[in-house]
This record gives sequence, structure tokens and C-alpha cells, in this order.
Amino acid sequence: MRQSSVKTDTPFREQHSITVHVLLYPTILAVALGLARCTFVVITPLRSLAMSPWLIDDSFIFMRIARNLALGRGYSFDGTNPTSGAPPLWTLLTSLGHIFLHPEAAAKATIIASLVFGTASTILVFSLAYRF
Repeated sequence: MRQSSVKTDTPFREQHSITVHVLLYPTILAVALGLARCTFVVITPLRSLAMSPWLIDDSFIFMRIARNLALGRGYSFDGTNPTSGAPPLWTLLTSLGHIFLHPEAAAKATIIASLVFGTASTILVFSLAYRF
């Protein structure tokens, strides 16, 4: 009788199990750290966040442009002169918060959105680096 050349799926299951474990723990860690950072942003007053290394001046420039855009003053830092140099997609996305929220809540929502995207990109980059 001839033996079949088809291999069993045990090595695939073992490899898949190892891959899941290798990617699971860093993902859990990234999500836990992201949640901790979001909690810190929620409970810390905005003025204290502004005085910490959490925010750089570009963050406030982008938020100011987004606020002016939401208030109908155009894509401008000062509300009068057009501005260039701010990422349009991020500014448009964060301007939505300024339409519906109080200015401090909109600023915190922007910071939290940044943390969520940062956590997601960390997980994505780690999983891509592991696969390739």
C-alpha cells in the first residue's frame, strides 16, 4: 500500500498556537497601557496636561486650527489668515469634537483619539514585524 504524501495539520496547529501566544501578550500589554494612559488623560486637568511632557506645542496648534474650522473661521490658526502645515485629515477628524463638545472636552477627546490610534498602530506594527 502506498503512503499518502499529505501531512497532518499538527505542525500548523502548533505554529498557529505559538503565533497567537506571541501576538496575544504584547497586544494585551498595549491595550492595558493604552487604557491606563486614557484614564490618566480623563482624570488629569487639561492645564496640568499642557504643562507636562504629554503634549507638545504642535498638538495645541492642530487643536486650535480644528476649533477654528469647527466654528466656521476656516482652516486657520488665528481665525483670519489661512494656514498650511497642519495635517488635513487629522485636523478634520478632530474638528468634529469641537463641533459637539465643550473646548476642554474636545481637547481631551483629541488626546484620547491620538492614544487610541497610537495603540492600534503599535499593535499593527508589532504583528507585521513578527510576520515578516
